[in-house]
Amino acid sequence: MDAIRFKMLSRSIVIFAMVITLFFFLIKRKKFHNKLTDKEDTVLKIMAAILVCIFLYKMFLPIILDIPCYRNSQFETITGYARDNAHGKGNDRSVVIISIDDGHDEYVEFSYSKGIDKGDVLTVKYLPHSKYGILISINNDNVALE
Repeated sequence: MDAIRFKMLSRSIVIFAMVITLFFFLIKRKKFHNKLTDKEDTVLKIMAAILVCIFLYKMFLPIILDIPCYRNSQFETITGYARDNAHGKGNDRSVVIISIDDGHDEYVEFSYSKGIDKGDVLTVKYLPHSKYGILISINNDNVALE
């Protein structure tokens, strides 16, 4: 649970910092760099604003929608097969799980220090909007919750 809270909080802080930085450059009418022309600076600010809007929509909005679910422990659970390998650096794993029950696939992110191989049977509890979760079991072996 702490890993999910940390992921939600850290991503929210990064997006918030991006928004504040963009507003600083827009409100103070500062250039991103002194060597840029006015036209180049305007194009960069428009591109930055579009990028920040995408981050707000794709990352921040799902986190906001999941706050009530997190507080009320309204997690969804999926048991199924890993479609691909989920090896990576650190503890973060992103994997698409094909459900055993109805065959639909679901993208989820969770913390796990070892690799996930294609075909491993996973049980994951996750938040419905942001898809941040906790690995419950892998190949029917319980995983110690952090």
